[in-house]
Amino acid sequence: MHVDSLPSQSIDFSKPESYNEAIDDNLMIRDEYIQFFKNIQNPRLLRLREKAMSADLTAYLEGFTYNVKPNEYNAVPMDFVPRIISRENFQVIEDGIKQRAKALNMFLKDVYSEEKTIVPEELVIGSEYFNPDLIGHLPKNNIFIQVYGADLLYNGKTYYVIEDNLRVPSGVTYPIKIREMSDRYLNVLKRGYNLESYKPWTHLYKAMRDSSWTKNPFMVLLTDGPSGAAYFEHMYLSKIMEIPIVETGDIYVTDSGHVAARIPGEGEVQIDVIYRRVEDLDVFVPGLTKAYIDGKVALVNSPGTGVADDKLVYSYVPKMIQYYLSEEPILEQPKSYNPTIPEELEMAIQNVENLVVKERGGYGGIGTVIPRDHPKSKRDALIEQIKKEITEKPDNYLLQETLDFSTVVTRESFSPLIMRDSYVDLRVFSYYTGDGPQVPPGGLSRFARHGRITNNSSGGGVKDTWIVNLH
Repeated sequence: MHVDSLPSQSIDFSKPESYNEAIDDNLMIRDEYIQFFKNIQNPRLLRLREKAMSADLTAYLEGFTYNVKPNEYNAVPMDFVPRIISRENFQVIEDGIKQRAKALNMFLKDVYSEEKTIVPEELVIGSEYFNPDLIGHLPKNNIFIQVYGADLLYNGKTYYVIEDNLRVPSGVTYPIKIREMSDRYLNVLKRGYNLESYKPWTHLYKAMRDSSWTKNPFMVLLTDGPSGAAYFEHMYLSKIMEIPIVETGDIYVTDSGHVAARIPGEGEVQIDVIYRRVEDLDVFVPGLTKAYIDGKVALVNSPGTGVADDKLVYSYVPKMIQYYLSEEPILEQPKSYNPTIPEELEMAIQNVENLVVKERGGYGGIGTVIPRDHPKSKRDALIEQIKKEITEKPDNYLLQETLDFSTVVTRESFSPLIMRDSYVDLRVFSYYTGDGPQVPPGGLSRFARHGRITNNSSGGGVKDTWIVNLH
Protein backbone atom coordinates (compact mmCIF):
# COMPACT_ATOMS: atom_id res chain seq x y z
CA MET A 1 0.00 0.00 0.00
CA HIS A 2 1.52 3.33 -1.12
CA VAL A 3 1.12 6.65 0.71
CA ASP A 4 -0.18 8.30 -2.48
CA SER A 5 -3.21 6.02 -2.39
CA LEU A 6 -4.46 7.78 0.75
CA PRO A 7 -6.83 10.69 0.07
CA SER A 8 -6.67 14.13 1.70
CA GLN A 9 -3.46 13.40 3.49
CA SER A 10 0.00 14.87 3.79
CA ILE A 11 3.04 13.29 5.43
CA ASP A 12 6.17 15.37 5.98
CA PHE A 13 9.43 13.43 6.31
CA SER A 14 12.02 15.78 7.75
CA LYS A 15 14.43 13.08 9.00
CA PRO A 16 15.27 11.01 5.90
CA GLU A 17 18.35 9.47 7.55
CA SER A 18 16.24 7.70 10.18
CA TYR A 19 14.18 4.53 9.98
CA ASN A 20 10.46 5.36 9.97
CA GLU A 21 8.47 2.59 11.64
CA ALA A 22 5.30 3.20 9.59
CA ILE A 23 6.50 4.04 6.06
CA ASP A 24 9.57 2.82 4.17
CA ASP A 25 11.95 4.74 1.92
CA ASN A 26 9.76 3.99 -1.12
CA LEU A 27 6.72 5.50 0.66
CA MET A 28 5.20 2.05 1.05
CA ILE A 29 3.27 1.52 4.26
CA ARG A 30 4.76 -1.18 6.46
CA ASP A 31 2.68 -4.27 7.28
CA GLU A 32 1.92 -3.25 10.88
CA TYR A 33 0.32 0.03 9.74
CA ILE A 34 -1.62 -0.96 6.60
CA GLN A 35 -4.87 -1.65 8.46
CA PHE A 36 -4.49 1.54 10.49
CA PHE A 37 -4.23 3.72 7.38
CA LYS A 38 -7.29 1.96 5.99
CA ASN A 39 -9.12 2.69 9.21
CA ILE A 40 -8.46 6.43 9.11
CA GLN A 41 -10.34 6.57 5.78
CA ASN A 42 -13.49 5.38 7.55
CA PRO A 43 -16.34 7.90 7.02
CA ARG A 44 -17.02 7.72 10.75
CA LEU A 45 -13.71 9.55 11.24
CA LEU A 46 -14.65 12.67 9.32
CA ARG A 47 -14.82 14.38 12.71
CA LEU A 48 -11.47 12.96 13.81
CA ARG A 49 -10.16 16.33 14.93
CA GLU A 50 -13.19 16.97 17.16
CA LYS A 51 -12.95 13.50 18.69
CA ALA A 52 -9.25 13.91 19.42
CA MET A 53 -9.86 17.33 20.97
CA SER A 54 -12.62 15.88 23.13
CA ALA A 55 -10.28 13.13 24.30
CA ASP A 56 -7.53 15.66 25.08
CA LEU A 57 -9.92 17.85 27.06
CA THR A 58 -11.45 14.92 28.96
CA ALA A 59 -8.01 13.61 29.92
CA TYR A 60 -6.96 17.05 31.19
CA LEU A 61 -10.15 17.49 33.21
CA GLU A 62 -9.56 14.04 34.70
CA GLY A 63 -6.13 15.21 35.86
CA PHE A 64 -3.86 13.72 33.18
CA THR A 65 -1.13 16.26 33.86
CA TYR A 66 2.43 16.56 35.04
CA ASN A 67 3.93 19.30 37.17
CA VAL A 68 6.96 21.27 36.06
CA LYS A 69 6.61 23.78 38.91
CA PRO A 70 4.49 23.68 42.09
CA ASN A 71 0.83 24.34 41.25
CA GLU A 72 1.59 24.51 37.51
CA TYR A 73 -0.17 21.61 35.81
CA ASN A 74 0.58 20.88 32.16
CA ALA A 75 -1.54 18.55 30.05
CA VAL A 76 0.35 15.45 28.94
CA PRO A 77 0.64 15.79 25.13
CA MET A 78 -1.11 12.75 23.61
CA ASP A 79 -1.01 11.52 20.03
CA PHE A 80 -3.72 9.10 18.93
CA VAL A 81 -1.73 7.82 15.96
CA PRO A 82 -0.38 4.70 17.70
CA ARG A 83 3.02 3.13 17.65
CA ILE A 84 2.48 -0.42 16.38
CA ILE A 85 4.93 -3.24 17.17
CA SER A 86 4.53 -6.82 16.03
CA ARG A 87 4.33 -9.56 18.65
CA GLU A 88 7.42 -11.11 17.03
CA ASN A 89 9.49 -7.96 17.65
CA PHE A 90 8.08 -7.44 21.12
CA GLN A 91 8.99 -11.01 22.10
CA VAL A 92 12.66 -10.06 21.69
CA ILE A 93 12.10 -7.03 23.92
CA GLU A 94 10.24 -9.07 26.54
CA ASP A 95 12.93 -11.75 26.71
CA GLY A 96 15.69 -9.14 26.88
CA ILE A 97 14.05 -7.13 29.65
CA LYS A 98 13.47 -10.25 31.76
CA GLN A 99 17.13 -11.14 31.29
CA ARG A 100 18.32 -7.69 32.40
CA ALA A 101 15.94 -7.65 35.38
CA LYS A 102 17.34 -10.96 36.62
CA ALA A 103 20.98 -9.88 36.24
CA LEU A 104 20.45 -6.46 37.84
CA ASN A 105 18.61 -8.04 40.75
CA MET A 106 21.42 -10.57 41.29
CA PHE A 107 23.93 -7.73 41.21
CA LEU A 108 22.02 -5.88 43.93
CA LYS A 109 21.86 -9.01 46.05
CA ASP A 110 25.64 -9.34 45.87
CA VAL A 111 26.18 -5.64 46.63
CA TYR A 112 24.15 -5.82 49.83
CA SER A 113 25.52 -9.24 50.80
CA GLU A 114 29.10 -7.93 50.43
CA GLU A 115 29.77 -10.48 47.72
CA LYS A 116 32.15 -9.86 44.83
CA THR A 117 30.50 -8.31 41.77
CA ILE A 118 31.60 -7.71 38.19
CA VAL A 119 31.56 -3.94 38.85
CA PRO A 120 34.72 -2.42 40.37
CA GLU A 121 34.24 -1.88 44.10
CA GLU A 122 35.20 1.79 43.92
CA LEU A 123 32.35 2.45 41.48
CA VAL A 124 29.83 0.73 43.76
CA ILE A 125 30.99 2.52 46.90
CA GLY A 126 31.33 5.81 45.00
CA SER A 127 27.75 5.75 43.74
CA GLU A 128 25.56 8.38 45.40
CA TYR A 129 22.79 5.76 45.53
CA PHE A 130 24.79 3.12 47.44
CA ASN A 131 23.53 2.76 51.03
CA PRO A 132 26.00 0.91 53.29
CA ASP A 133 23.45 0.81 56.13
CA LEU A 134 21.50 -1.78 54.13
CA ILE A 135 24.33 -4.31 53.92
CA GLY A 136 23.11 -7.62 55.29
CA HIS A 137 19.43 -6.67 55.10
CA LEU A 138 17.86 -8.42 52.12
CA PRO A 139 14.22 -8.21 51.00
CA LYS A 140 11.92 -11.22 50.73
CA ASN A 141 13.02 -13.66 48.01
CA ASN A 142 16.02 -11.34 47.44
CA ILE A 143 13.89 -9.25 45.09
CA PHE A 144 15.01 -5.61 45.07
CA ILE A 145 13.42 -4.27 41.88
CA GLN A 146 9.72 -5.05 41.82
CA VAL A 147 9.33 -2.24 39.24
CA TYR A 148 11.94 -1.75 36.54
CA GLY A 149 11.68 0.52 33.51
CA ALA A 150 14.15 0.18 30.63
CA ASP A 151 14.44 2.87 27.96
CA LEU A 152 14.94 1.52 24.46
CA LEU A 153 15.73 2.90 21.01
CA TYR A 154 15.19 1.08 17.71
CA ASN A 155 17.05 1.53 14.43
CA GLY A 156 14.94 -0.77 12.24
CA LYS A 157 17.01 -3.85 13.06
CA THR A 158 18.02 -3.74 16.71
CA TYR A 159 16.58 -2.56 20.02
CA TYR A 160 19.13 -0.82 22.24
CA VAL A 161 18.75 -0.24 25.98
CA ILE A 162 20.02 3.27 26.66
CA GLU A 163 19.07 3.50 30.36
CA ASP A 164 17.89 1.37 33.26
CA ASN A 165 15.45 2.96 35.74
CA LEU A 166 15.24 1.17 39.08
CA ARG A 167 14.64 3.72 41.83
CA VAL A 168 11.12 5.09 41.31
CA PRO A 169 10.53 4.64 37.55
CA SER A 170 7.57 6.66 36.31
CA GLY A 171 5.28 6.44 33.29
CA VAL A 172 3.44 3.23 34.16
CA THR A 173 0.01 4.85 33.81
CA TYR A 174 0.57 7.01 30.73
CA PRO A 175 -0.02 4.22 28.20
CA ILE A 176 -2.99 3.02 30.27
CA LYS A 177 -4.63 6.44 30.19
CA ILE A 178 -4.09 7.09 26.49
CA ARG A 179 -5.46 3.61 25.72
CA GLU A 180 -8.51 4.45 27.84
CA MET A 181 -9.06 7.73 25.95
CA SER A 182 -8.61 6.01 22.61
CA ASP A 183 -11.13 3.32 23.56
CA ARG A 184 -13.67 5.96 24.61
CA TYR A 185 -13.36 8.32 21.65
CA LEU A 186 -11.45 6.68 18.78
CA ASN A 187 -12.05 2.97 19.12
CA VAL A 188 -12.68 2.66 15.36
CA LEU A 189 -8.94 3.10 14.84
CA LYS A 190 -8.42 -0.41 16.22
CA ARG A 191 -10.76 -2.11 13.76
CA GLY A 192 -9.15 -5.21 12.23
CA TYR A 193 -6.36 -5.46 14.81
CA ASN A 194 -5.73 -8.30 17.24
CA LEU A 195 -4.44 -6.05 20.01
CA GLU A 196 -2.84 -7.54 23.11
CA SER A 197 -4.31 -6.36 26.40
CA TYR A 198 -2.13 -4.06 28.51
CA LYS A 199 -2.90 -4.27 32.23
CA PRO A 200 0.41 -3.75 34.04
CA TRP A 201 -1.23 -2.91 37.37
CA THR A 202 -2.18 -6.57 37.83
CA HIS A 203 1.53 -7.50 37.82
CA LEU A 204 2.44 -4.56 40.05
CA TYR A 205 -0.21 -5.58 42.57
CA LYS A 206 1.13 -9.15 42.70
CA ALA A 207 4.74 -7.92 42.95
CA MET A 208 3.74 -5.83 45.96
CA ARG A 209 1.93 -8.71 47.66
CA ASP A 210 4.85 -11.05 47.00
CA SER A 211 7.29 -8.59 48.61
CA SER A 212 5.64 -8.96 52.03
CA TRP A 213 6.30 -11.52 54.74
CA THR A 214 2.65 -11.11 55.74
CA LYS A 215 0.06 -13.45 54.21
CA ASN A 216 -2.58 -10.79 53.57
CA PRO A 217 -0.64 -7.53 53.60
CA PHE A 218 -2.18 -4.07 53.91
CA MET A 219 -0.63 -2.06 51.08
CA VAL A 220 -0.42 1.67 50.32
CA LEU A 221 1.15 4.00 47.78
CA LEU A 222 3.37 6.74 49.23
CA THR A 223 3.29 9.98 47.23
CA ASP A 224 5.07 13.32 47.50
CA GLY A 225 1.69 15.00 47.14
CA PRO A 226 -0.17 17.20 44.62
CA SER A 227 2.87 19.35 43.92
CA GLY A 228 4.89 16.33 42.74
CA ALA A 229 5.57 15.90 39.03
CA ALA A 230 3.89 12.49 38.81
CA TYR A 231 0.93 13.02 41.14
CA PHE A 232 -1.60 12.02 38.46
CA GLU A 233 0.14 8.67 38.14
CA HIS A 234 0.09 8.11 41.88
CA MET A 235 -3.63 8.86 42.11
CA TYR A 236 -4.48 6.75 39.06
CA LEU A 237 -2.54 3.72 40.28
CA SER A 238 -4.12 4.01 43.71
CA LYS A 239 -7.54 3.98 42.07
CA ILE A 240 -7.07 1.07 39.65
CA MET A 241 -5.23 -1.11 42.20
CA GLU A 242 -7.70 -0.16 44.92
CA ILE A 243 -5.02 0.62 47.49
CA PRO A 244 -4.91 3.80 49.63
CA ILE A 245 -2.63 6.69 48.71
CA VAL A 246 -0.82 8.37 51.62
CA GLU A 247 1.25 11.52 52.04
CA THR A 248 3.60 12.91 54.66
CA GLY A 249 1.54 13.38 57.81
CA ASP A 250 -0.70 10.39 57.01
CA ILE A 251 2.01 7.80 57.65
CA TYR A 252 4.42 7.38 60.55
CA VAL A 253 6.56 4.92 62.49
CA THR A 254 5.03 3.83 65.79
CA ASP A 255 6.81 3.34 69.13
CA SER A 256 6.97 -0.40 68.39
CA GLY A 257 8.85 0.30 65.14
CA HIS A 258 5.99 -0.68 62.87
CA VAL A 259 4.59 1.62 60.19
CA ALA A 260 1.05 2.91 60.50
CA ALA A 261 -1.17 5.31 58.59
CA ARG A 262 -4.44 7.11 59.10
CA ILE A 263 -6.73 5.87 56.35
CA PRO A 264 -10.14 7.52 55.76
CA GLY A 265 -12.85 5.07 56.73
CA GLU A 266 -10.29 2.68 58.27
CA GLY A 267 -8.74 4.70 61.11
CA GLU A 268 -5.18 3.84 62.12
CA VAL A 269 -3.92 0.82 60.15
CA GLN A 270 -0.61 -1.04 60.33
CA ILE A 271 1.09 -0.95 56.93
CA ASP A 272 2.82 -4.04 55.55
CA VAL A 273 3.84 -2.89 52.04
CA ILE A 274 4.59 0.58 50.70
CA TYR A 275 4.88 1.28 46.99
CA ARG A 276 7.10 4.29 47.40
CA ARG A 277 7.07 7.00 44.78
CA VAL A 278 9.53 9.21 46.67
CA GLU A 279 13.32 9.17 46.84
CA ASP A 280 14.21 10.59 50.27
CA LEU A 281 12.33 8.14 52.45
CA ASP A 282 13.34 9.44 55.87
CA VAL A 283 12.59 13.02 54.88
CA PHE A 284 9.00 12.05 54.12
CA VAL A 285 8.62 9.48 56.91
CA PRO A 286 11.28 9.70 59.64
CA GLY A 287 12.46 6.26 60.67
CA LEU A 288 11.07 4.46 57.61
CA THR A 289 14.41 3.02 56.47
CA LYS A 290 15.02 1.57 59.95
CA ALA A 291 11.54 0.00 59.92
CA TYR A 292 12.47 -1.62 56.62
CA ILE A 293 15.82 -2.85 57.99
CA ASP A 294 14.06 -4.26 61.06
CA GLY A 295 11.67 -6.22 58.82
CA LYS A 296 8.60 -4.28 59.97
CA VAL A 297 7.57 -3.16 56.46
CA ALA A 298 8.32 -4.06 52.82
CA LEU A 299 9.27 -1.25 50.43
CA VAL A 300 8.74 -1.35 46.66
CA ASN A 301 11.28 -0.76 45.24
CA SER A 302 13.71 -1.67 48.01
CA PRO A 303 16.02 1.11 49.23
CA GLY A 304 19.51 1.07 47.76
CA THR A 305 18.43 -0.06 44.28
CA GLY A 306 19.77 3.17 42.83
CA VAL A 307 23.28 1.77 42.78
CA ALA A 308 22.15 -0.32 39.79
CA ASP A 309 20.56 2.82 38.28
CA ASP A 310 23.96 4.52 38.24
CA LYS A 311 25.09 5.44 34.70
CA LEU A 312 28.61 4.07 35.17
CA VAL A 313 27.23 0.81 36.56
CA TYR A 314 24.96 0.62 33.48
CA SER A 315 28.06 0.19 31.31
CA TYR A 316 28.71 -3.15 33.06
CA VAL A 317 25.25 -4.71 32.51
CA PRO A 318 26.28 -6.86 29.50
CA LYS A 319 29.07 -8.33 31.65
CA MET A 320 26.57 -8.84 34.51
CA ILE A 321 24.38 -10.93 32.20
CA GLN A 322 27.35 -13.09 31.22
CA TYR A 323 28.61 -13.33 34.82
CA TYR A 324 25.33 -14.15 36.58
CA LEU A 325 23.32 -15.95 33.90
CA SER A 326 26.04 -17.42 31.65
CA GLU A 327 24.11 -15.96 28.69
CA GLU A 328 24.81 -13.46 25.96
CA PRO A 329 22.75 -10.24 26.17
CA ILE A 330 19.55 -10.42 24.12
CA LEU A 331 19.26 -6.63 23.89
CA GLU A 332 22.20 -4.48 22.90
CA GLN A 333 23.53 -1.26 24.42
CA PRO A 334 25.14 1.66 22.60
CA LYS A 335 28.91 1.64 22.88
CA SER A 336 29.73 3.41 26.14
CA TYR A 337 32.84 5.18 27.41
CA ASN A 338 33.67 5.12 31.11
CA PRO A 339 35.95 8.12 31.78
CA THR A 340 37.36 6.49 34.93
CA ILE A 341 39.21 4.10 32.60
CA PRO A 342 42.11 6.11 31.06
CA GLU A 343 41.97 4.58 27.58
CA GLU A 344 38.18 5.06 27.40
CA LEU A 345 38.57 8.67 28.55
CA GLU A 346 41.06 9.26 25.75
CA MET A 347 38.70 7.72 23.15
CA ALA A 348 35.80 9.81 24.48
CA ILE A 349 37.83 13.03 24.28
CA GLN A 350 38.73 12.28 20.66
CA ASN A 351 35.10 11.58 19.73
CA VAL A 352 33.00 13.90 21.95
CA GLU A 353 31.16 15.47 19.00
CA ASN A 354 29.55 12.12 18.14
CA LEU A 355 28.64 11.07 21.67
CA VAL A 356 25.84 11.58 24.17
CA VAL A 357 27.13 12.98 27.46
CA LYS A 358 25.25 11.91 30.59
CA GLU A 359 25.74 12.91 34.19
CA ARG A 360 26.29 9.82 36.29
CA GLY A 361 23.34 10.48 38.60
CA GLY A 362 21.11 12.27 36.09
CA TYR A 363 17.54 11.27 35.27
CA GLY A 364 14.62 12.42 33.11
CA GLY A 365 16.93 13.90 30.50
CA ILE A 366 18.50 16.18 33.13
CA GLY A 367 22.24 16.46 32.65
CA THR A 368 22.14 14.90 29.16
CA VAL A 369 23.92 16.75 26.34
CA ILE A 370 24.03 15.77 22.65
CA PRO A 371 26.69 18.05 21.09
CA ARG A 372 25.77 17.36 17.47
CA ASP A 373 22.22 18.60 18.10
CA HIS A 374 23.57 22.05 19.03
CA PRO A 375 24.12 24.84 16.46
CA LYS A 376 27.55 24.73 14.83
CA SER A 377 28.26 28.25 16.07
CA LYS A 378 28.13 27.01 19.68
CA ARG A 379 29.31 23.43 19.25
CA ASP A 380 33.09 23.95 19.45
CA ALA A 381 32.88 25.82 22.77
CA LEU A 382 30.49 23.18 24.16
CA ILE A 383 32.84 20.35 23.15
CA GLU A 384 35.82 22.03 24.80
CA GLN A 385 33.79 22.51 27.98
CA ILE A 386 32.79 18.82 28.00
CA LYS A 387 36.38 17.70 27.48
CA LYS A 388 37.48 19.82 30.43
CA GLU A 389 34.74 18.53 32.73
CA ILE A 390 35.15 14.83 31.98
CA THR A 391 38.92 15.15 32.41
CA GLU A 392 38.63 16.94 35.75
CA LYS A 393 35.75 14.80 37.09
CA PRO A 394 35.83 11.50 35.17
CA ASP A 395 33.67 9.68 37.72
CA ASN A 396 30.77 12.12 37.17
CA TYR A 397 29.98 11.16 33.57
CA LEU A 398 29.17 8.39 31.12
CA LEU A 399 29.43 8.93 27.36
CA GLN A 400 27.56 6.87 24.75
CA GLU A 401 27.61 6.72 21.00
CA THR A 402 24.80 8.74 19.42
CA LEU A 403 22.33 6.45 17.71
CA ASP A 404 20.29 7.30 14.63
CA PHE A 405 17.12 5.85 16.04
CA SER A 406 13.67 5.36 14.60
CA THR A 407 10.86 7.82 14.01
CA VAL A 408 7.10 7.40 14.00
CA VAL A 409 4.31 9.26 12.25
CA THR A 410 2.73 11.85 14.50
CA ARG A 411 -0.38 13.89 13.81
CA GLU A 412 0.18 17.53 13.11
CA SER A 413 -3.46 18.18 12.31
CA PHE A 414 -6.62 16.14 11.79
CA SER A 415 -8.36 18.55 9.43
CA PRO A 416 -6.97 17.88 6.94
CA LEU A 417 -4.96 14.90 8.17
CA ILE A 418 -1.33 16.01 8.23
CA MET A 419 1.42 13.90 9.74
CA ARG A 420 5.12 14.36 10.37
CA ASP A 421 7.87 12.08 11.65
CA SER A 422 9.18 12.36 15.20
CA TYR A 423 11.92 10.55 17.07
CA VAL A 424 10.55 8.01 19.54
CA ASP A 425 11.79 5.87 22.41
CA LEU A 426 10.09 3.10 24.37
CA ARG A 427 10.03 2.53 28.12
CA VAL A 428 9.16 -1.08 28.86
CA PHE A 429 8.31 -2.14 32.40
CA SER A 430 9.11 -5.33 34.25
CA TYR A 431 7.35 -6.36 37.47
CA TYR A 432 9.31 -8.82 39.60
CA THR A 433 6.92 -11.20 41.35
CA GLY A 434 7.63 -14.40 43.23
CA ASP A 435 7.30 -16.12 39.84
CA GLY A 436 10.05 -14.00 38.28
CA PRO A 437 10.02 -10.88 36.08
CA GLN A 438 6.75 -10.20 34.24
CA VAL A 439 6.71 -7.95 31.16
CA PRO A 440 3.21 -6.94 29.99
CA PRO A 441 2.83 -6.42 26.22
CA GLY A 442 3.22 -2.70 25.67
CA GLY A 443 4.92 0.27 27.23
CA LEU A 444 5.36 4.01 27.15
CA SER A 445 6.23 5.39 23.71
CA ARG A 446 7.49 8.95 24.05
CA PHE A 447 7.98 11.09 20.96
CA ALA A 448 10.13 14.18 20.65
CA ARG A 449 8.33 17.33 19.66
CA HIS A 450 11.67 19.09 19.18
CA GLY A 451 15.06 17.47 18.52
CA ARG A 452 15.77 14.01 19.91
CA ILE A 453 14.99 14.21 23.65
CA THR A 454 11.65 12.55 24.33
CA ASN A 455 11.18 13.05 28.09
CA ASN A 456 7.94 14.73 29.15
CA SER A 457 9.93 17.09 31.35
CA SER A 458 11.75 18.19 28.19
CA GLY A 459 8.54 18.71 26.20
CA GLY A 460 7.99 15.24 24.73
CA GLY A 461 4.59 13.64 24.11
CA VAL A 462 3.17 10.14 24.55
CA LYS A 463 1.62 7.57 22.24
CA ASP A 464 -0.32 4.39 22.74
CA THR A 465 1.83 1.34 22.00
CA TRP A 466 0.01 -1.50 20.27
CA ILE A 467 1.44 -5.01 20.32
CA VAL A 468 -0.28 -6.84 17.50
CA ASN A 469 -0.38 -10.33 16.05
CA LEU A 470 -0.15 -9.93 12.28
CA HIS A 471 -0.95 -13.53 11.39
